Amino acid sequence: MEKTRQIKIISLCALLVAVLGLTVAFAALSQTLTINGSAAVNAASWDIHFEKTSGKETEVKGTATFTEPTLSGTTIENFSATLTKPGDSVTYYFNIVNNGTVDAVVSNYNFSYGYTKCMGLREGSAGWEDCKAWDLDKSGTINTNDKAKYMELFDYNIYYVDGGKKLASKDTLNAGETKHMKLVIEYKDTATELPENNITLTSSDPITITYEQKD
Repeated sequence: MEKTRQIKIISLCALLVAVLGLTVAFAALSQTLTINGSAAVNAASWDIHFEKTSGKETEVKGTATFTEPTLSGTTIENFSATLTKPGDSVTYYFNIVNNGTVDAVVSNYNFSYGYTKCMGLREGSAGWEDCKAWDLDKSGTINTNDKAKYMELFDYNIYYVDGGKKLASKDTLNAGETKHMKLVIEYKDTATELPENNITLTSSDPITITYEQKD
């Protein structure tokens, strides 16, 4: 009888040890994670504008003449250039500055050449007198052949000073960044002919560069 009782006591102790062991095991696999902090939304600023390039004067080559434009904030206006012969050129330097806190990207770059509004016109049609100077191949129609000849004779566009790439849609301008730019108006020195009439490289539409928030 006593022997049987001892066995029961020993068995009960073994069970208690097993339970305690199980409790310890569960405690070892239990962990509390705590996150303390706060969230805030700071006001963003949007400020993209033109600035004059310090120490970089407008370059005029050959017999070209140039009227210095007015630069203020988001506009460059009242510039004009006259090119007379191959080798004449004007290069105007300026900066585009992102002084805000939001990264930006060029969503639209509207650069309309003088021949754009004349494309498709034929001799004798309305508006021909104003556009006939763009009939560079003398075919009586202003078409893609005249555009190709224009490209051989002239260069008129906006370029990055660093790298020399043309400004284009999808170009980025990150917060705090400044891009050094140049407006080039050139009668190429490789040109082998002269237009018979005076022509205006620009159209009546202004050059516009539209920036939007970068994704």
